[in-house]
Amino acid sequence: MTTWFYKCAEQCPELFDSAEEFLSEYEKNYCALMERILQKESSVYVILKKDSSFGLPQVAGVFSFNRGRSFTACIPDYNSKIKKLLREFFRTHEVFSIIGESEGVKKIEQILYEYKNVLPAEIRDMFLMEYNGSVPVAVELKEQDEKIKRCSGEDAENLMPLQVNFSCEEVYPFWKKEVNLAAERFALDSTLKKQIVFAVDKNNCLVSRAQTNARTKNYFQIGGVYTLKEYRGRGYACQLVKMIADTAASENKKTVLYVRKENAGALRSYTKAGFNQTAEYRMVYYR
Repeated sequence: MTTWFYKCAEQCPELFDSAEEFLSEYEKNYCALMERILQKESSVYVILKKDSSFGLPQVAGVFSFNRGRSFTACIPDYNSKIKKLLREFFRTHEVFSIIGESEGVKKIEQILYEYKNVLPAEIRDMFLMEYNGSVPVAVELKEQDEKIKRCSGEDAENLMPLQVNFSCEEVYPFWKKEVNLAAERFALDSTLKKQIVFAVDKNNCLVSRAQTNARTKNYFQIGGVYTLKEYRGRGYACQLVKMIADTAASENKKTVLYVRKENAGALRSYTKAGFNQTAEYRMVYYR
């Protein structure tokens, strides 16, 4: 007889090692989830199966659920037992957003629809792109008053307009109108402490930025790429993501990023910087 169950890794710390070993095969596609495992965050859950004839349970999947009610899962096989476990989880946890490989997210959507009769209020389909290292030299900045800098905590105030505009245009669902400036500043300060942030400084004004959202043993995941509207079309995004990819390469790591399928300008920039499409991703929001 096989018993299926899920457990918060924080309650059983050795599960973090098991989750890391399991996810290593899928690290490229789930960098943010891997980073949460490596940092031993309380948001990490492990799905386990235990056969009565064997002593140790086996990992069948890993997912995270944070305080913002965001759900990310790496579950290779959505069998009936796992679907039942997830229905049990969703019985006591309200989901705001789901992100992951397209087919997996669609399966979670179906579980929520069958169990709670809810459908996503907004759907974003994306590509995962990986840096192929084929672009030896980044596009040069053209103006003398332009330079690229690696940002620190001292740059937080100057980065706030980029932070807020990015969240409004690329993060918030369409119905969220109010910006929580304190929350945005907290997120930015945390990023500057834990991640890598590059920005284009034009005449002492930061007009474009890119950052890592996750750094794992083998990968950098880029996110937060944003250029003020009046400065778009100048190659800033291409330059910045290429610089992060080169930084990753200097540490013998690879680089990935997400881009919305309909964002033709970003797709061109990332392709020019040396990124190729490798997978399809999906992010959904619930009201």
